[in-house]
Amino acid sequence: MKKLLLVFLIVSFFNRVYSQTNKIQFQVRVPLQLDRQKAEILYSWGTQVQKSTTINFGVDALMSYNTRNFMLYSGIGFFRNRFNIKRGYDHQALNLGRDSLPIGTETNNYIYSILRLPIGIGYQVMQNKKLSLDIGAEYLFNFSFRRKYNGAIPFTGANTTYKGFTNFGNSLHVFISASKTISKKTISLEPFIRIHNRYHKDRFFNEKENESISRNFDAFGISFKYSFTL
Repeated sequence: MKKLLLVFLIVSFFNRVYSQTNKIQFQVRVPLQLDRQKAEILYSWGTQVQKSTTINFGVDALMSYNTRNFMLYSGIGFFRNRFNIKRGYDHQALNLGRDSLPIGTETNNYIYSILRLPIGIGYQVMQNKKLSLDIGAEYLFNFSFRRKYNGAIPFTGANTTYKGFTNFGNSLHVFISASKTISKKTISLEPFIRIHNRYHKDRFFNEKENESISRNFDAFGISFKYSFTL
């Protein structure tokens, strides 16, 4: 009963705030991101460094609260994170009980399906009849729920996918947003730079997943965002 009462009070408060201020917006965002990738691969004879680039993408559902010149938002999203790196992977760990031959296999690329939780803040620096201009920063908590290793396989029908929910890492973005509002609906273009990126290592590459890799200024992109008020 107490929990039901608490939920009722929260919903009532939300409705009251919404009806009085009308400053809550719902948003759909599609980011396109160019990643500059680097992997240091350990071999018995030394360390090999591989570099590559790729375009990754996703979709986010956000809720934004706007007050004066400030904007606070949070939400949930999906992101396809592909690495165009060739490296050996542990096919036996992906095929427990089916694969007993230690045949070397190598990826052409590998893909993480990411559930991400963004939280951000923005500040409006300019507004006129034509458009508004914001600057801001966003922090993302990233979780992997599927890994796909594309490349050589040890036998026909071998599994190359791992489905498990794990902490992938986190990242910090800064952005500029140019927006046009028409009848409570807003279209925005948001160029952004990833200034910090930390992600965990992968045990299928014979790494320790409690260790992580940190990189700075390793990606940039643009987001297309549609905002509306109910």
